[in-house]
Amino acid sequence: MDKAISEKRQYRFRPYERLRRRSEFELVRKEGSRFKGKTFILNYMESGNSFHRLGIIVPGKYYRKAVQRNRIKRCVREWFRTHKHDLKTPGKDLVVVALPGRQDFSCKSVMKELSDLCRRAGLMNWEG
Repeated sequence: MDKAISEKRQYRFRPYERLRRRSEFELVRKEGSRFKGKTFILNYMESGNSFHRLGIIVPGKYYRKAVQRNRIKRCVREWFRTHKHDLKTPGKDLVVVALPGRQDFSCKSVMKELSDLCRRAGLMNWEG
């Protein structure tokens, strides 16, 4: 029974899959590759781990209300949780930065844009 559980994909966002330190964020932003979309910038680089990690930056300067910032972060985490198995070669550190301007975020539009950015970057296993 344990083997069946381990073979099944785990759609959880584990604590070790988060970027936490400022130095980790800065390393990915300075030395990694960058793709810019309408609403987000996707920075990524190889980390050497056997799993992907995610960091999210939503500037309070542009999104004054905590409700807005938290909604954006929640949608980005949900995208990562459901799509991390579709990313090629484990061991990528991703930093998603929200750009100013857009105020009405829906999780569907966030997921679509992040998937498009990953596809453009060549990080996804599928084209659809």
